[in-house]
Amino acid sequence: MTAQLLGNLALAAADREQLHNAVMIGVEQLLPDLAAAYAGPEEMIDMPPALLDAMEAFGAFRLQTPKRVGGLCASSETLTEAAIRVSRANPIAGWQIIVMNSASWVASLSPSRVQQVVFANGVPRMCASTNGSGKIRQQSDGSHVVDGAWHYASGSHYSSWATFPCVAEDGVVYNVAVPMDQLRIEPTWQVAGMRGTGSDTLVADNVVVGPDQFCSMAELWGGASSPERQASAELADRWQLWPLMRAKLLGVCVGAAQGLLDTVIATKDKPILYTSHARRADSSMFQAAVGRAAAKIETARMIVMDSMRRIDNAAVEGRSMSRDECARLRGLIGLVVDLLQPTVDDLMNQLGSSAFADKHVAQRYWRDFGSGIRHAIFHGDSSYEIAGRQMLGVEPNLVPPEMI
Repeated sequence: MTAQLLGNLALAAADREQLHNAVMIGVEQLLPDLAAAYAGPEEMIDMPPALLDAMEAFGAFRLQTPKRVGGLCASSETLTEAAIRVSRANPIAGWQIIVMNSASWVASLSPSRVQQVVFANGVPRMCASTNGSGKIRQQSDGSHVVDGAWHYASGSHYSSWATFPCVAEDGVVYNVAVPMDQLRIEPTWQVAGMRGTGSDTLVADNVVVGPDQFCSMAELWGGASSPERQASAELADRWQLWPLMRAKLLGVCVGAAQGLLDTVIATKDKPILYTSHARRADSSMFQAAVGRAAAKIETARMIVMDSMRRIDNAAVEGRSMSRDECARLRGLIGLVVDLLQPTVDDLMNQLGSSAFADKHVAQRYWRDFGSGIRHAIFHGDSSYEIAGRQMLGVEPNLVPPEMI
């Protein structure tokens, strides 16, 4: 790494600390509105536009994109800390922060011709999906047309751009960017939890795309090792995909668990029915339950934030994390899942059956956490197995090396 680049990164570190503080101030100012929206009628599935605008005002949806396209290029630690704090008040909003930042970050890794189109007016709200199938074909006049359907497109209700993979007739896979007004949203996200994430299906019907709206997956991911990317002083150009995606999204689940713990603590002055305890806070069992839950949630949070620091440090050092490093982080993902799942269930036990009433915010935390923690990107058992196989030298592993 050149002396000039080291100097640029040192300067950027000071800037990132200042940015971190500014972002946290923006988050704290918005927490009352986030909490009020979360406690409101769930029939209003979509997030209020005014709340989205307020989140955008402090840069919530451009934290992870590089400065060259209008982003803030905050550290992944800042992004995840913001998501944890937001999710403590409103897990739906926290999920949007993570998924929209992920979509725009991946788009920023595209060749410059694609970046110039997608980020022509700054960083847009973006969604992305890799679940589904699509085709891209060239017409006789040289233009290209996209058809297909892609599921679980979180943030689709709030985005102006979307990206998804398409396969050409020769078998080459492309990443395609399309304005949302040229797509159709099919309402397929009819689930118990995370209802407000807009994770519906994107449908493209003969959508014409220009040559600057798509690139091959080889161009998208192969550019990570290019001299230009490695010489960049922006962390956004140097992060490692899979460790980053898993850890930061898990931050939403940590925040949701903290929010449920807050809800439980707020009931401390209520009685425990059919006992002599006029106040829950006077019960040694309740006291222990609160203390145990707080310790486990804080441990999970520490693991997630330590993972983000490791990922950022590797990016600053200009190196790819080794398979052993990634495997250790993968195993810790399994531990966070194991820490949080029983803790959230035990917190609901402290509240009793009344907490499952539709009007009670606790059951919403419980459902949203339950849906989020079961995202395929986490899967505790396979995370442990992948980590164990790497430690034992068992080949092949369950996933390709770049996905560990």
